[in-house]
Amino acid sequence: MASLADVFKDKERTNWLKAWLAIDIAKSGLEHFADNEAHNFHQHIYSQVTSTRKSPLSTCTSCTTDNVWYNNQCPMQICNKVCQKINNEHRYKNNNKNEYCWSWKNTSAELWQTNYWEIAKCFFPPDGYAATSSIQDTDFNGVVSFLLNCKHFDSKFSFPITKGTPTQRPACLLYEAREIGKAVRHSSKMKVTDVELNDYFMTLSSLLSDSRYLRGDSDAQNAVKKLAELKKDTLLLTTAEMKCLLEAVDSTLKKHLKDVAKDVVDESVNELRENTELCIEKIKDYMVTIKEELAKEAELHKQDIDKNAKKSMKDYNELTVLGKKDFDGNAVKRTQAFDDNSEKRTQEYDEHTVTRTQAFDENAEKRTQEYDEHTVTRTQAFDDNSEKRTQEYDEHTVTRTQAFDDNSEKRTQEYDEHTVTRTQAFDKNAEKRTQEYDELTVSRKKDFDENADKRTQNFDEIAEKRLRDINEQCGNTTFTETSYKQSSKGITKL
Repeated sequence: MASLADVFKDKERTNWLKAWLAIDIAKSGLEHFADNEAHNFHQHIYSQVTSTRKSPLSTCTSCTTDNVWYNNQCPMQICNKVCQKINNEHRYKNNNKNEYCWSWKNTSAELWQTNYWEIAKCFFPPDGYAATSSIQDTDFNGVVSFLLNCKHFDSKFSFPITKGTPTQRPACLLYEAREIGKAVRHSSKMKVTDVELNDYFMTLSSLLSDSRYLRGDSDAQNAVKKLAELKKDTLLLTTAEMKCLLEAVDSTLKKHLKDVAKDVVDESVNELRENTELCIEKIKDYMVTIKEELAKEAELHKQDIDKNAKKSMKDYNELTVLGKKDFDGNAVKRTQAFDDNSEKRTQEYDEHTVTRTQAFDENAEKRTQEYDEHTVTRTQAFDDNSEKRTQEYDEHTVTRTQAFDDNSEKRTQEYDEHTVTRTQAFDKNAEKRTQEYDELTVSRKKDFDENADKRTQNFDEIAEKRLRDINEQCGNTTFTETSYKQSSKGITKL
């Protein structure tokens, strides 16, 4: 047997080991209770889901968490309803379908129906529990988070369960127990004072002794007993228990080193970010300086341009004066050459005009003779064609007149025949309509006579009834049934 005092000579480091062991003992005291309630919670959910189904329960192992959460689809219409039940029982349920519920990436929906602990994992912290499959390989933080986040446990403890970070103390025992686990697991110095250790023992023992259920749980009460022995340093550990504790400490140390390395990296990143921001500021200042220098150079360049422009204008004026002198001298020469060339071109034009006039006169006589000949030819052809067209028109007129006369006689004969036919048909139809009208008149008169007799009889019956009603209502009356009938007959005759 070994004692924790044999591990460290430093009292606070020994206290840190005791706190680690106390958490492990508390977890063993909660295992039976949490595991049993997880099983009951699983059965409760599936009993509610299957009670709304018309057909017997069918097993579904094809759904994934992504499919159920994002698409809300299940071929058996089971997993989507289980998903909704779990979300409703979560103390921090997520109503946004575009995001996971904060701890759902730990669970596998395809195992929900066969492994009840997969549903319990929906209430764990968001990371680090995907590989756990039972309460035995779940740490204290996961077990306590299940009890804290699932509303199923609202009736399992004698105290109200804290939601969120409590702004006032005391918080509920579950919340304080989870904070103990975080404080010990993330301790950078791996030290716990005596005061802190006593608070840890008191909180964990109080939780395991809760009056609602845990006080009657044998595992929980056995854990309370071990905590008391550990507090008094009378708890003896086996070599296996000591090895397990040291492995947990070793794992914590390694994680602590990773956290330290991460802090170093974060510090380097922050330093790099600060240096980058400093460089950006320096670059901005440098750009301002460059801009000012460019503005100065632009101003100097503008002054040089103005000076060059003035000099160029002066040179241009001087060249203009020289050019004008050269142009005046050259103009006299050009005028004399133009006059000489003008006389030559005038003489050539006159000669060309005489030649073109003579050729035009000769061509005009030739064209006049050809026009006269063509006119005579066209006149003779027109006269011949006119006589031919006149003869054809006269022949066509005689033919069309004869055809019109023949057609007129034929149309007149057809019209007369059609008129006789239509007159005969009208006479036959008139006789038929007259006969039908006479028959209808006789029938209508017969119906009227029969109906008149019936109407008269109905009127007499109504009159007698009305007279009886009047006598009953008025009692003594001067009218009699006989006189009333006589007057009614008179009315009927009218």
